[in-house]
Amino acid sequence: MESKKTSIDGRYVLVEVSATKTVDLKMRGIGLTNDSVWITLGASTIRDMAYVSNTLLTNGLSAMKCSVVLDHKQAVVQFIDLDMNDQTILITMDEPLKDTGIDITAVGLQNMKKPPV
Repeated sequence: MESKKTSIDGRYVLVEVSATKTVDLKMRGIGLTNDSVWITLGASTIRDMAYVSNTLLTNGLSAMKCSVVLDHKQAVVQFIDLDMNDQTILITMDEPLKDTGIDITAVGLQNMKKPPV
């Protein structure tokens, strides 16, 4: 996994997941609900002060359920490209979208920005 580790308070390990990996997890449906995330750890992933390894957490046997902070952030438009030759509008967002979450009838074009009211 694309990440880095940071030890906090001597007992906690914080794994920071890259933006690329976070998008990949969302696309695979991981982390969308509190019931969808279980963690696995290989033996010797983490060692204590006496160099004793963690307990093996194996998928399907001893994986541990994770609590999840769900994504409630609004999707943000990053870029819009109108191609008059191809007759297309490409809208690039900052996170993955659901096919059923797009209302194409709400996309419109106008000649100029609306003046302030």
